[in-house]
Amino acid sequence: MKLASFDIFDTTLIRKCGKPENIFYILAHKLYPDDKAKREDFIAWRKRAPRFATKKIELTLQDIYTAEGINSFGEYDTEFLINKELETETENLVCNPKIVEQINQKRSCGYIIAFISDMYINSDILRKILEEKCKIKHEDKIFVSCETQVRKDSGAMYQFVKKQLSPTLWEHFGDNKYSDVKVAKKYGIKATHIKTNNNTLEQRLEEQSCKTPAFRELSLLAGVSKTARLLNNNSFATIAANYVASAYIPYAKWLIEIARKENIKILYFLSRDSYIIQKIAEQIPHEGIELKYLFVSRRSLMRPYMYNSAPEDYFRIVDRHTLIGRDVKHMLWQLLLTKETLKEKYGIEYKYQRIKNRKEEADFINSIYHSNLTHDFQSDAQKELEVLLKYFEQEKVTSKEKKAFVDVGWLGTSRLMINSILQRNGYAPVDFIYYGTRSDVYPSEYGKYYSYIPAGMLNTNMTSVIENYYSASPYPTTVGYKEVNGTLEPVFPNGKTKKISKIVEENVNVATWMTKEIEKYNIQDDAVLSTWSLIPLHSIAKMRDNIDVSPFTLSDDFDNEMFAKKLTFAELIKFLLLGKRITHFDYASIKNTCGYKLSHKCMKLHDFTRRLRNWVFNHYITR
Repeated sequence: MKLASFDIFDTTLIRKCGKPENIFYILAHKLYPDDKAKREDFIAWRKRAPRFATKKIELTLQDIYTAEGINSFGEYDTEFLINKELETETENLVCNPKIVEQINQKRSCGYIIAFISDMYINSDILRKILEEKCKIKHEDKIFVSCETQVRKDSGAMYQFVKKQLSPTLWEHFGDNKYSDVKVAKKYGIKATHIKTNNNTLEQRLEEQSCKTPAFRELSLLAGVSKTARLLNNNSFATIAANYVASAYIPYAKWLIEIARKENIKILYFLSRDSYIIQKIAEQIPHEGIELKYLFVSRRSLMRPYMYNSAPEDYFRIVDRHTLIGRDVKHMLWQLLLTKETLKEKYGIEYKYQRIKNRKEEADFINSIYHSNLTHDFQSDAQKELEVLLKYFEQEKVTSKEKKAFVDVGWLGTSRLMINSILQRNGYAPVDFIYYGTRSDVYPSEYGKYYSYIPAGMLNTNMTSVIENYYSASPYPTTVGYKEVNGTLEPVFPNGKTKKISKIVEENVNVATWMTKEIEKYNIQDDAVLSTWSLIPLHSIAKMRDNIDVSPFTLSDDFDNEMFAKKLTFAELIKFLLLGKRITHFDYASIKNTCGYKLSHKCMKLHDFTRRLRNWVFNHYITR
């Protein structure tokens, strides 16, 4: 007889809450939701109870809940407490799909299936859980130490099972390197280690949760993150579970709270970056707050904003208020213009590709504001403004209800343009709620704003990965609006349509699942949530963790540059020694090119040459 046996907890079944002790934490909150002292007492008792229970090789729950100190919780009888713990345990268990595949494969090859666990829950209850979660069959065997009074870690459980089933071939699968692998091999069993342990990022969160008592809930968040990673089991899901969700779930919870405090009735999630934020927010209780997706972009706003404007208005929405260093083709693209059209129709031709000085800057400005193009440009801008205002009216942006726009943030260009357009046309400005802002963010004279991450805390790597990967959207950029059956709908660039990429699919599916699970734990502490948001963000910005970065190479081109790619040798040298930026996320490109260990050495070299270049510049060039 061929036997395939599987460990149960952390192998076949995964706890969504993470480590086993978190079950006691969740249970304590159920039993004493309004009494912190009693919760802490229960958690401490439940951890130590097995040491004071009846002396057996393995205890049952009945043994545990008759241990010394149980009278402290006399509000509940023993049976109620046992059932409540079993209920909590069951609620937090999910089946490991990788093991289900393995079970089905072994079953199809004629193996008898057995489940083995060193555990205080009896086999009848475990069978019900496994049947519900993993669809095991009635004939599958279950051996549990609280009934057999022998354990895997001593080897006696393997001897017991062997005596019961007499397998001629035995394979065992489990997560514990000692009891499931080393001990099993000692008894002639072919053992396979199943890796369900925390990865390096999840482990850092666990360590942080242990350092500060107030941060205990970080352990729950790490558990949900790990579970989402294991359930989906691909590189896209790993990035979504460990990094994307941790950034945006706390932000979404915070912005809903801001809306409640400020009596905001409508939250507009701006296309494209806020698509996933809206999907997450929809999973959070938001009664009385309408969540709407608004199709706007810098391209759809810029020409309406520039109607009846002066050059200084254009400079106001340009980063650093200068055109020097900017690409002419890209600036024309933002204005829905092309070099070819300008040359053919208006005789305007630029002798430069990138603006290098004030003279070229003035020449570009004059081509927009003081040339044959200007009349037609302003005429088109007026028409587009009228359509935009109709779209705003359709979507209730111009209504008197209190509202706010949701965006990832940075400088605040969209806030400036939208509120300028609204105020010029007799409407009240609208507040903005950002994930983060730059240190030079446009002030509140252009509209009140809130920022989850304080100004200047996010570096270029962070904002780049947030904007280009975390905020991946199925929608192309909006360039205008058209009427369809009496309703204004967005117009996308030619050939562009809604498309659900693998990045978008995994980001949204993983983050929304995690949001629903985290809501069950009722984690409200801003310090815990913001810590969960920032630790992974700092980690990914520096590529601290050994993750598969290939999904980054599939991210859409951003401003005509690759987000990440495999570098050529020449590009690698230019980046390391000369500091030349090659992609929008060069650290991921280095990791993709050199591997995990070598990439960290390369990054150290890059930091050294950067400091050296700065020293040379400060001591010789500027003197």
